[in-house]
Amino acid sequence: EFHLPVMNVETAYPFTFIDYKKGEHNHLAVNQDVVKEFSSFLPYEVSPHGQALFIKKFIELSKEHHLEGVFYWEPMWLPGEGVCWASVKAQEYICSPKIKDERNEWSNQCLFDYEGNALEAIEEYKI
Repeated sequence: EFHLPVMNVETAYPFTFIDYKKGEHNHLAVNQDVVKEFSSFLPYEVSPHGQALFIKKFIELSKEHHLEGVFYWEPMWLPGEGVCWASVKAQEYICSPKIKDERNEWSNQCLFDYEGNALEAIEEYKI
């Protein structure tokens, strides 16, 4: 109706349910019963290949519906000591007194694994 360009600027899909390290919970890192139930709602398995299939389909649908662009949410938000999206003051606020358990809960949805290796989903962005 308005004929304006549309983009998706925050899409993501997990490549694992496994935490980066014990005690640092990422999104979807939960007990096995919850994982099993949650997995039944996802269109693809939670794996590097499932992530790639999701991105491939998402880009196909975006083109089909004439979206101007598809931007991945934090594709390189790799976990690591001292790595955080927030300023030092914000980290103090969110990490104590336990507003959040940790600082990088999206690391299981990057386009890179926990060691920094590119996952196959990144290939879907090549034109």
